[in-house]
Amino acid sequence: MFVNRHHQLGIELLQKGDLEKALLLLCQALEENPAHPEILSDRGFLYIHLKKEKAALDDFDLSLDLQPEYGYRYASRAYARDFFGDTDGAMADYKLALELNPEDGISCNNLGILLKNAGFKDQAAKYFEKAEGLLEKANGNFDIVEDIEGTQQPLERTVIPPSDLIRKQEDSITAMKKIFTSQEQFKEFMHFLKKGFRNK
Repeated sequence: MFVNRHHQLGIELLQKGDLEKALLLLCQALEENPAHPEILSDRGFLYIHLKKEKAALDDFDLSLDLQPEYGYRYASRAYARDFFGDTDGAMADYKLALELNPEDGISCNNLGILLKNAGFKDQAAKYFEKAEGLLEKANGNFDIVEDIEGTQQPLERTVIPPSDLIRKQEDSITAMKKIFTSQEQFKEFMHFLKKGFRNK
């Protein structure tokens, strides 16, 4: 999981919300293991937290250059591109991620959201249906609904980060909230976590 000790310590600090020290440690980790795709990808997600677009995309680009046949690299860059406002680039990357890994339910969900927002509702519905099937298969039976006064209501979908570094920071609520534009969106995302959107 961790490439070296600095990598591990950097991730631990990231999960605690100490972003500047985490960045220093991930840079040291790359000095020990230059151009390692895992460290580059993790640092890319840290740069998303820091809202440093060029640095994040540079890391994701390099990690993808090192592992061009690994769909997760495209999904990670897609998430970053969407986060920084490049919807077309994000959609293209999610499609490439799914070409390499058709079983990627998170990319199906995220691409569906982008298509829906762009007005392609029929295409979006197909990706949502596929995402639900894949995520149910991976995580057991679940529905994207919540119980409101005894009635099952569908939850508003939200983009799911492909990285555990973002999804598993429940102990760092303040750092997580920075990723979302509203409290409501954050609460919905936490509900998704509880419903099974976890990758190991």
